[in-house]
Amino acid sequence: DRELTRNTTAPRKGSGPSRPRRPDTKPPRISPSPPRRKEKRRTPPPPPKPKVKPKVEMHNFSFELERCHRSGKNVICDILIKSTKHNKKLAIRPGAEVFDETAKTYSARVQVISGDVHDSIDYLWLSCKPRTPLKISVSVKIPSWQVKMIAILELHCKDNILGPAFNVQFHDISLS
Repeated sequence: DRELTRNTTAPRKGSGPSRPRRPDTKPPRISPSPPRRKEKRRTPPPPPKPKVKPKVEMHNFSFELERCHRSGKNVICDILIKSTKHNKKLAIRPGAEVFDETAKTYSARVQVISGDVHDSIDYLWLSCKPRTPLKISVSVKIPSWQVKMIAILELHCKDNILGPAFNVQFHDISLS
């Protein structure tokens, strides 16, 4: 049996004559690709937290501040109101108070947007039902655009005709 050894100086079949390889020369240099970086898995940012609408529950009524926005020099706040138990009457004074972050007081006007309402001299009487929200709007003239937040929005209410008077307050309302 013959042992075949490869001679570096012997020509390869079909390749024609070849040059002998010198032992001190290095093979042609191939430029290496840049080192691979370990890619960090980017976790997506958490979804934004849903804005929680401020809500106040008092005397079996629910008051939910839907939104506040500027309209020229006025700030308008929409509030949803409903009874939490059964059909009830709610009286709201047509005037409300608003305090900005510097404690300056503004007089606001309450207007009923939707719902059954009866006007009297001192109050707006609303017929509230458990599953049917009524909508009121509180409008206040705040001429300075430097006011960016309402510190307190206060409604003056009364539970039924002979019921107790109470105040509903929403705090730290952003106007931006």
